[in-house]
Amino acid sequence: MIWRALGVLGFMMLAGCSDSPERGAHPSTPGVLYEFVWSDRSEVMNDDGTWTTESDEGYTVDVSSGLLTISTVQLIPCDDAQVPDGSAWLLRAFDWLFAVRSARAGHGVAESDPSAVLAEQIERLSSEAAIVMGPAELGAVDYCGLHVLFGPSLVARPTDEIEMDQHVLHLEGSWRRGEGSPVSFTVHTELPTAALVDLEGPDGAAIRIPKGSRAAVVQVERELRPLFDGIDFETMSDDARDKAILLAVVDELQARVVAMETDSPGP
Repeated sequence: MIWRALGVLGFMMLAGCSDSPERGAHPSTPGVLYEFVWSDRSEVMNDDGTWTTESDEGYTVDVSSGLLTISTVQLIPCDDAQVPDGSAWLLRAFDWLFAVRSARAGHGVAESDPSAVLAEQIERLSSEAAIVMGPAELGAVDYCGLHVLFGPSLVARPTDEIEMDQHVLHLEGSWRRGEGSPVSFTVHTELPTAALVDLEGPDGAAIRIPKGSRAAVVQVERELRPLFDGIDFETMSDDARDKAILLAVVDELQARVVAMETDSPGP
């Protein structure tokens, strides 16, 4: 079961994991690398870097620029993922997202795993863009899940001439319905969102990165097309629109283990 995450109630629930990981090609870099990509299943990429998509509400949406802050990413140990009481796990996810330390020694979710990458990156929303974060150390545990936080940027620097300081998501573009004229829109929000999901193999089955693994590559994939599904641009408030887009960012997020090396390479 996967929960959507946004703002103060932001988290996603991690489901159970398989005991038999699938092995991909051996990565060359020790530790774990995270590759953030956007799929291009149905949108149209234009020569100037803009892209166009159709929403399920019948809108044609042209996006001229888009930026998203990736604040942190880390693997989730299987022992932390498999909590008998589901409500307890949800509370622990809440603690992790908002850095609330647990009173129970050794179980504060705010304490990052060695696999955590805490240096933020700002990515472009485009199927032609990709961000690599890491490598980070693999701890002496089995890993079953991944947590990623999209939070306000803490670096006061412009990206593509857009100021992202204290902001999570920026989108510029226009929408139109049928033969109507294009209407410009801008999203520039500081609302955070997060995802907590199973690790998957290339076939979509839940797997784990076993204890003792030397290296792994985890591809974090999202879809551009659903970002505007369910949004009625003509009637929805800007605030409701922004929240819906942020939910869509994490709703289709998948974390695939595309490469793994479980033993140290020979001489």
